[in-house]
Amino acid sequence: MDTKNILKQINGAVKDITTPTTMGDALLNPEQFDRFVREMQDEAIILNEARYHEMDAQKSNIDRIAFMDRVLEAGGSEKELAEDDYASPNTKQNQLIAHELLAVVALEDTTVRRNIERDSLEDTIVTLLGEAAGRDMEEYSIFASEDFDSDLYNDGEGWSAIDMTDAWVKTAANKLWEGAFDDTADGWPEDLFQEMLESLPKKYLQNRGDWRFYVPWELEDAYRDLLKDRGTQLGDETQAQYPPIAYKGIPVVYAPMLERYDARTTMLQNPDNMVWGVFHDVTLETEREAKKRRTDFVLNFEGDAKYEDENAAVVAVDADNTDDAENGETGEHPLA
Repeated sequence: MDTKNILKQINGAVKDITTPTTMGDALLNPEQFDRFVREMQDEAIILNEARYHEMDAQKSNIDRIAFMDRVLEAGGSEKELAEDDYASPNTKQNQLIAHELLAVVALEDTTVRRNIERDSLEDTIVTLLGEAAGRDMEEYSIFASEDFDSDLYNDGEGWSAIDMTDAWVKTAANKLWEGAFDDTADGWPEDLFQEMLESLPKKYLQNRGDWRFYVPWELEDAYRDLLKDRGTQLGDETQAQYPPIAYKGIPVVYAPMLERYDARTTMLQNPDNMVWGVFHDVTLETEREAKKRRTDFVLNFEGDAKYEDENAAVVAVDADNTDDAENGETGEHPLA
């Protein structure tokens, strides 16, 4: 298939998955938008379990309401409740504020040829866009901080989008720092899990199966080794197989994204409390790179991540909260 026919196929596929607007933008149509979001989740560990909220506007409220005090009083026909005896709910509101994010995904001509022969080109485009955007959206949702310093990255390159909002690590109400990461202790990393558990207000800890310890590979591997050394059936299975593991009823889940940041980060979370959203206007444009025999797909969307209740989250970061990595001066850590 020559270049002319390849471009014709690509243009036809883009028309099938987008809807033109009066402003000249090409928006993903509703069906493809839903698939795009699913693809974003499929390749991500934490984002896949967190609660997705479709944003119908660029600002969307996350409301919470709960009765934290007593609601029952003595009953009976002779009992009259004063208004002061009425139960009042605790209410608060957080807000998702959509920030513009950009993704560029390249599709080689050879890939187009193969997909025309075997699979749907439209599906391939949406899958590539969703997978690429999902990985970065997960990082953005975890680490974004308006005070972020690019030197905190283990590759030293930084990322232009990381300081556009304050996301899950930054806004968690309960944080542990460097002192919690003593990996020379006999109880490592159980000591860390226990300290995180003790830092969580117990009113939130009802069904432990709903919670997660999200950990980098090093911590998960150390915990599996600890279980293996105990000589139990679970230890044998942990060594020979790869069964799910838990600490005091809370699943311990390996999340590769926690390794992008140049310090070990561990999270104790209820995924339903972690809210992320995408504004439904997702635009898609194509740009031909003729010399490289490829077509670039330029994706624009707006998203954000916040908690429903930031008090129901514990984050541990293996970093000194008084260390400024850039100039050596003392100061508050960017994720504090």
